Amino acid sequence: QCLLLSIGLIPAADGAHSSDLHRLPLSEPTAAEYFGLPEQRDSLMPLERVRNIGPEEFERRIQRGIPFIVEDAGDGNPFLGHSCEDFARRWPQAQMRSEYTGGREEKFIRLGDG
Repeated sequence: QCLLLSIGLIPAADGAHSSDLHRLPLSEPTAAEYFGLPEQRDSLMPLERVRNIGPEEFERRIQRGIPFIVEDAGDGNPFLGHSCEDFARRWPQAQMRSEYTGGREEKFIRLGDG
């Protein structure tokens, strides 16, 4: 108990938030506090849309942890605009990992089985 009382008396170091002094040791901030977002939102936060960003800017944005959309990420890709059916017709025996498929048990499925 003495240790906990003394923590509240230590002045905040440079860069520390004053709210940090009121937390219990080892407690973690909420996601909103960590990312500097409002606690309660009535609607979804709009995603920032970016174009023509380089690797350094992409890495900086990823490290911030806030989702964003790269609008021109597929530019120049010959498969841009192809549908799942197009891929299944071209490579019917190809295997893909089954993720978010509504209860399928198998881990891998053939593209042609869709």
